[in-house]
Amino acid sequence: MVLDLKTISVNSKPGSHTQLTYREKDYWVKEIEMYLTEENHDLESNSFVFDYEEYQRLQFTVDWVPELYEYKQENNKHTWKYSNIENIIHRKKRSYSENIKDFGKYFLGEIVPFILNYKRKHGQYFFHIDPGFGNFVVTETGYCLLEPNNWQWVTEDKFDRIIRYTTQKFIK
Repeated sequence: MVLDLKTISVNSKPGSHTQLTYREKDYWVKEIEMYLTEENHDLESNSFVFDYEEYQRLQFTVDWVPELYEYKQENNKHTWKYSNIENIIHRKKRSYSENIKDFGKYFLGEIVPFILNYKRKHGQYFFHIDPGFGNFVVTETGYCLLEPNNWQWVTEDKFDRIIRYTTQKFIK
């Protein structure tokens, strides 16, 4: 078997998780298996709980998340099948200031304010817990897209920590 790195990516952190993303036909599949037993400062945890129904409500409300076709969980392994995203702007071919401008405009300027006003559940926000470069993408039409994985209900404190953590990752 030969891996085509244009259609597949692998990410693994020993003791943390393994992640495999690949394209099948006209959709993407992301498989993540978590090994952590408690939360750490990188916002990863084995206590991840994906709310499929809330994600579906969100995808019909906004245009900056991809359509989710299927989700399943088996023990610590989570699998998402979601729509193909066309016309993604390749961040590595852009200047640092162009990437920061889009980050500010779409993530801090549109997504964060939207989530602050979005439906809350028990005082928590429905938010992406790792909106980093790999999960935060911009298309040629200007829309910011976040992969369906890692959306869950978070406390206000964790929401604040995610914003600070993400901002630090983008602005170094």
